[in-house]
Amino acid sequence: MEEGTDEAAVVDEQSAHAEALVLGELTGVRLHFEPLSSARAARLIAKAQREGLPVSADTAMHQLH
Repeated sequence: MEEGTDEAAVVDEQSAHAEALVLGELTGVRLHFEPLSSARAARLIAKAQREGLPVSADTAMHQLH
């Protein structure tokens, strides 16, 4: 787990993003996630982008775990 994080919050965020990515892939809609708060969520979005999904995201320094 990432240092200094609330594990449940990171898992919840990652699960919600993963579900939305599946739905986005099935429907073809463009997705934008904000605010990302963990490195795990950022990696999930980056993977989706590498796979060609129309996905974007943003965050702010104070929102990072």
